[in-house]
Amino acid sequence: MAIILVALFHSIIFPAEIRLAGPWETPATLLDTFRMPLFFFTAGMFAQKAISKPFAELFWSRMARLIWLFLLWCTIWFVAFQFIPLVGQGQARPTLSSLLLSLVWPNESTWFVYGLAVYFALAWLIKPLPLWAQLAIAFVVVELFGTKLIDSPNGALDKMGMYFLYFLLATKVSAAVRARAPLATWRVTILAFVLYFAAAVSSAKFDFLTAPVVRVVVSLLAITAGCALAVMLSRLRAFDWLRRLGQNTLQVYLVHFYPILIGVALLAPVAGSLHAFAIVVPLVFTAVAIVVSLGVHSLTRRATWLWGLPAPLARLGARAPRQSAVGSTGDDAGAAERPSARRRARSLDT
Repeated sequence: MAIILVALFHSIIFPAEIRLAGPWETPATLLDTFRMPLFFFTAGMFAQKAISKPFAELFWSRMARLIWLFLLWCTIWFVAFQFIPLVGQGQARPTLSSLLLSLVWPNESTWFVYGLAVYFALAWLIKPLPLWAQLAIAFVVVELFGTKLIDSPNGALDKMGMYFLYFLLATKVSAAVRARAPLATWRVTILAFVLYFAAAVSSAKFDFLTAPVVRVVVSLLAITAGCALAVMLSRLRAFDWLRRLGQNTLQVYLVHFYPILIGVALLAPVAGSLHAFAIVVPLVFTAVAIVVSLGVHSLTRRATWLWGLPAPLARLGARAPRQSAVGSTGDDAGAAERPSARRRARSLDT
């Protein structure tokens, strides 16, 4: 559901540049408190075990792939948009300097992947602290960015600051959520959505989202509603396709921008004659973007370096955690002479 909303959001804001977003712009802005908190909370649900490992193992098992994919797809973005025309005042052609500075000035189109890598590192770094202190740090960060006390020129950095709390929170409550999620009912789900929409609409109408705590409360209601709906839909066979889509969210995220922006460029010359169809344009763009993304992944599946670490880096990563666990610099002979060290290494691996 989260990746569909992300694709829908971009299928609204980019066609809006040629006035083909119809009435969708307001809902797109309103759902800002729904899609990304839910997306990062979902990612955090699967991160708890990884964060508990030594940093070397965390880096090679999770972070290295994310950083590689971020840099690779920033490069693909840079090359592609030297040729793909960009339409509207909100679009700027990527420059070589922006590509070289990606790790300190993230690309606003692929920042989610980099944000996850940063979140893993931050969650690991603060894990020795008491739970309340960890959540307090994340809450302060969210408040600083959410209330615009920190408002950087880079939107990606602002978004990374606004959503860390939900990733971290998920790593702490994943077991409880898994245990209680099956208790969800349609009544609970509808109630959660009523509360969320009431809070989101009122806070947007009266411009309260930048007030202290408001955005956090609205986002937590969104996460509750989203998780409840996911449980309910998982019980319906007609929605099995959502589960399959959920196994390919990364591929959709990385690719979906291209069919949308190419489509906008193709429609721009005739946009004036298509305004009557503006209400369906974002829906069509969303469906096409997802289908094309899955198709590109299917056709390039054998090019594993497009979707994961290249083989040399993967082999390096496979060795690094074991060496870290032994606590040596690669002196296997010395470890072999010390059975107790070998047993400790096996224990750490387990």
